Amino acid sequence: MKKYILSILSFIPFIVYSQIGIGTQAPQQLVHIDAAKNNNNADPSGTPEESDDVVITNKGMIGVGTITPKTRLDLRGEGNKNAIGIGITNQTASAANIGAIQYYNDGTEWGISYSNGTNWVKSPSSPVKALVYAGKSTAQTFYSGTASNVIDWVELVDRTNSFEPSTGVFTAPRDGVYIVSFNIVTVANNINNNSNTETILTSTATEGVREFRCVNAYPGYNTGTANNRTGNNCTAIFKLKTGETIRPNFLQNFNSSASSTSNQIDNSITITQL
Repeated sequence: MKKYILSILSFIPFIVYSQIGIGTQAPQQLVHIDAAKNNNNADPSGTPEESDDVVITNKGMIGVGTITPKTRLDLRGEGNKNAIGIGITNQTASAANIGAIQYYNDGTEWGISYSNGTNWVKSPSSPVKALVYAGKSTAQTFYSGTASNVIDWVELVDRTNSFEPSTGVFTAPRDGVYIVSFNIVTVANNINNNSNTETILTSTATEGVREFRCVNAYPGYNTGTANNRTGNNCTAIFKLKTGETIRPNFLQNFNSSASSTSNQIDNSITITQL
């Protein structure tokens, strides 16, 4: 009996101080898994071979892709495959307890939220801000004395899918301040004395200025008429709420119809959320 007891006692230190290696005969931590078996039974620290290793230290820290974890769970290994996947949970925040995190997607918003022990709190994030750039490559006729919506745009950039090119209407995707620049050029036409054009930006804003009018005047006095193109621009800043709109308009009083050019460089609209 004494011999058996001595044999067991002599084996205990080996169990306590040994390291477990899976796929390697040279484990570097308490538990060391070399998934690809590519360490060649050597220390893989700082080499590409470390990227497929998983370890558990004698302090209870887990390393994935690194054999020297500095936190409870450390994925900061070599290479660019260190992402961590977080899913959606149906647990309540109180059941998950303080500090738990989850991915959320409610159909309109998505991101990371954390539990404060009572509620899931969405982490602040910067939403994609609206940016629109469109040109107009088809001529449009404008009749004297009548303000007309400028339509049939060619959409080149629209980050938030907020601009309708067929109508020229922009719909604010969220509350914010928007700066708008609108350019339109008319083809050569007779311009009577004391004529003018108005490049107009109008909105459905419930706060601030709703409409901006930028005027080009042609005070010819007794010089007769001129046959020329007109270049027109208006830049304005709007404070919009979600769902409020902006649209470009043009007015001329040449006492005859006038048409825009069909050049996208001449005719453009830019909308930027600040």
